[in-house]
This record gives sequence, C-alpha cells and structure tokens, in this order.
Amino acid sequence: MKVPLAMRLLQHNRDDMAIRWAQGETAEDVPDKFDQCQVALLSEFAQRHGIENHDKAAEFTAHLRQVAKRFDDTLVENNKAIIKLLRDPNAEREQYLALIKHFTDFRDNIDQKRVAFNTSIIDKLGGSAGEVGRMTRGIISSFSYTKGLTDYINQDNYPAEARDVAKEHLADTLDKNCQQFKLALRDVNSLSTTQRKTYSEALKATLEAFTEQYGKICLKANTEHYRVV
Repeated sequence: MKVPLAMRLLQHNRDDMAIRWAQGETAEDVPDKFDQCQVALLSEFAQRHGIENHDKAAEFTAHLRQVAKRFDDTLVENNKAIIKLLRDPNAEREQYLALIKHFTDFRDNIDQKRVAFNTSIIDKLGGSAGEVGRMTRGIISSFSYTKGLTDYINQDNYPAEARDVAKEHLADTLDKNCQQFKLALRDVNSLSTTQRKTYSEALKATLEAFTEQYGKICLKANTEHYRVV
C-alpha cells in the first residue's frame, strides 16, 4: 500500500498523472488524474516533507523505497486528506466542489445583483461611455460587492473551503479594482466633455473612498500592475 502512494506522490505532476489542460483534457475526460489545484497541494506536501523526485531511472527505485517508508502511521494519521487525494483524486475533487458550491451559489447571486446595479446607473452618469464607463461602474459597485464577500468570509458556520475560495475571490476583486482605477483614470480624458466631467468626478470620489477603506491596497500609478500587500 505504501509503494503505490509513494509512486503517485513522486509522479503526481507527470502527464500520465496530471490533467493536460494545454492538450484539451478535462476532469470529466480523465477523472482519475490530478487537477491543477490537486497538483499544487501535492507539490506543497512533498516540499513540506522534504520529498524530492529523482528522474534518473537508476536512482528512482531506491528513492521510491525511501519515500514509501515515510508513509508510516503518524504521517498517514496527520495527513488524511492528502492520502485520500492520492488514492482517489476524483472523489476528493467532487467532495471539494460540493463544499465550495455554497460559495459559488452565493457569488452567482451577488454577481447578478452587481450587473443589475451597474446597468441602473448608466443614465445617471451620462451614458455608457464605453470601456471607461464599464470600468467606472464596476468600481462604484465594488464597495457593496466586497462588503458582501467580507461578510461571507466572517461567517464561521460556513464551510472552511468555501470561505477560503471567497478570500481568494476578494483578493482578486480588489486587485482588479486597482487595475481598473489605473486604466479608467488614464483614459477618462478620451470621453466627451459632458461624460468626462461626470465620470472624472465619480472616479475621484470612489478612489478617495477606496483608498480610505482599503489602506493596505498598493496603488502605484506609474507601474504596470497593482498588488495586494
């Protein structure tokens, strides 16, 4: 039992073990292969336990035996999730998707509300104003959107996996906001006189509110990208 587990761990990122997304494979096509998230989990586990792969055939068999010995009762007991993943990636994936569905359903709901709100303020801002308008409206609606995400994350009774995904989505949303601020502020002068005034004022007001609310967001106007620090 130990040797197959060790073998799967050592070879988890090989083409015959991991889904080849670049070649068009999907989890539905090859359910017994590891997906990207699972590969990352196994790589982190191997690194944390100092388990390195050896590509040379002459060294691999001996190394495999050494790694197999690491799968003692203590390691198995303390890493049940990883053991289940190694044995059955499809079952682990289905369980994970079921747990995070709680968040994806929530996200779909607030996404729809955000789209409706963005549409409702077009006339108030003086017209759609192309990409600048789309980004500005997205920035304006991001405040209630991020509050909803934060409230979700703070619900201790929600699945931990779902809340972890919500945290990642919140970070991505804030990062996207920073990029949209940069692009909208750069291109707002391309609008007509009337639209330029209303959208400039909206961007200025939301930028001030955004920087006040998210003091840890790094807004660097002269850089190509923004990042959460």
